[in-house]
Amino acid sequence: MSTTSLRGKLVSQIEIKSSADVFHELFRHKTHQLSKTSPHSIHNCDLHDGDWGTVGSIISFDYTHDGKKCVSKDRVEAIDEEKKLVKFKVIEGDPLELYKNISITVHVDTHGESNLVAWTIEYEKLHEGIPDPNTLMDLCLQLTKDVESHHLSSPYVDTVDQSNLVTWTLEYEKTDERVPDPQYLHGTLASDY
Repeated sequence: MSTTSLRGKLVSQIEIKSSADVFHELFRHKTHQLSKTSPHSIHNCDLHDGDWGTVGSIISFDYTHDGKKCVSKDRVEAIDEEKKLVKFKVIEGDPLELYKNISITVHVDTHGESNLVAWTIEYEKLHEGIPDPNTLMDLCLQLTKDVESHHLSSPYVDTVDQSNLVTWTLEYEKTDERVPDPQYLHGTLASDY
């Protein structure tokens, strides 16, 4: 049996209306928020080793795939800010029951007014009886739709002018002049999104 017949690559694209930068930022720095944007697919996402948004970091995902609760530990293999690309390689967990190697790359490409999210899954099956990871690609595409829906429904994101700027307005009335202005809240609110 040839090793090349066991190797494969799937590529799918889906258009998004939200900002390419916001989408890339989620997968690079704020991966832990995936469980908020797609709770029926991603149940938990924890940093196992390293720092968020850095190559070499290890992230643990608890998710549902094909109706089954799964776990995957992934290493961030590559980050390219210019190309808005993040590549994850599975190093432990359920996917390795079927595949000797599997990596998933998410890349956001801007074409004029439209943004395309491209998912690439590169894999090597353990044997020829293993199916291509088409349902895993379906999960990635559903995740994209969930993230898009979350971003477009957020009251803090301005999607009318496609700038996706977050504007915070804090109104307050002091009851005691000795109390300082609540400027410390600015950083707290901005980091929550």
